[in-house]
Amino acid sequence: QNTISALWFKEHELALAFGITLTVSRLGSVINYDLSTWLYNKFEEISPGNGLGFTLAFGVCLCVLSLCAAIVYTRLEVNAVRQGHDVGSGPKQTQRKFNLKQVWWQGIASAVITCSCAS
Repeated sequence: QNTISALWFKEHELALAFGITLTVSRLGSVINYDLSTWLYNKFEEISPGNGLGFTLAFGVCLCVLSLCAAIVYTRLEVNAVRQGHDVGSGPKQTQRKFNLKQVWWQGIASAVITCSCAS
């Protein structure tokens, strides 16, 4: 997902794209956590003793669906490149001068964000 985002978004847009990607993946984890128990209970009502097997089979089906979507996306991307479309090209990156002060401030900002997310 990050590779796809990096191809299609550049500079300031890239941070937003990464944030949205991370948010959607975390929401998926929360939904999975809640949905798994609910599905297990429903499958257990329908077929007692087989709830876990059906729940796991449902999860495998979702993984296969995700794999199929990734394959379709890759095929579309490859076909677009073959047809000469300039896929994922954004504005040209300009070389910026290295500044040690920016690294120090980035480290502080990163530490604050990490601490706020971990707590």
